[in-house]
Amino acid sequence: MNINYKCTLRVQTEKVVYMNILQTIYKSAKIRCVIAVCLCLWAAVLLQLAVENVFAKKVDITEAFSIEDNVTIKNCSVESTARLDKDGQYFTAETLLNLLEKMSDTDSNIRYSEVKYRNEPVPCYYLEYESSVWRVSMTLSKPAKNVGAYLHLVITDFSEMKDYNACRETIETYYGKEGLNLSKTSYIIYSGIDALITGKMSPDECNKLTDKIFSRIGADTVCEGYDNYYTRYGYSDSLKNSHNFHSGEGKNVNFQIAYSYNETADATEVMIGTPFINGGY
Repeated sequence: MNINYKCTLRVQTEKVVYMNILQTIYKSAKIRCVIAVCLCLWAAVLLQLAVENVFAKKVDITEAFSIEDNVTIKNCSVESTARLDKDGQYFTAETLLNLLEKMSDTDSNIRYSEVKYRNEPVPCYYLEYESSVWRVSMTLSKPAKNVGAYLHLVITDFSEMKDYNACRETIETYYGKEGLNLSKTSYIIYSGIDALITGKMSPDECNKLTDKIFSRIGADTVCEGYDNYYTRYGYSDSLKNSHNFHSGEGKNVNFQIAYSYNETADATEVMIGTPFINGGY
């Protein structure tokens, strides 16, 4: 028996075996049902993965803390800086009053406050207001001729998380197409939450809590350090409407957490912010 004949016989035998298997599957309703169920399960898994990638869940920094963390929220804050235009057409008191009117839809306690003007150190309009929900500070300045107006806004001490979310959405809407129609490169919005944990946390405790918070936000660590205080920078695709910055290594950053010990209160102050903490800690 030559080699070619042996190969031909082997191929024919394998074909017969495969045909018998296929005929058995075709004739057995139970086997067909099992295969169909398996195919449906695989299809569901693939569909779920596709949905998660296309419609990834968006989170806010208000989801960072949990009841199990035993933290006391001191306040939330929203701060923004925006370049309004190139020729200064928005450099009027009405610009601040219009923004205050938008915010009054969120806080019914807001009443129109007087906008003041001063000429030093640069020409600017400013407004300060405090309600039962928040404190508001607005400054609209024009540092030089033929230079656009700049709006700096600070809002702190929200009574509830929902007030924080509603306020940020109001500011984003005011800057967007329904308001001043600014490009996203013309402004930045910082968000922050300050909290307290009783006692002095060790570096290991800070690290473990930070791991939990980064997991909730869906953030990856970019860099971290400890020198009298612990801080970590991260990046998350899931953070809603967050601006991004670059670290010293050129990586994207849009989330930060920092810890410092307050000896007077015997408590660890925990601060989180996006795209980073815009203040001292």
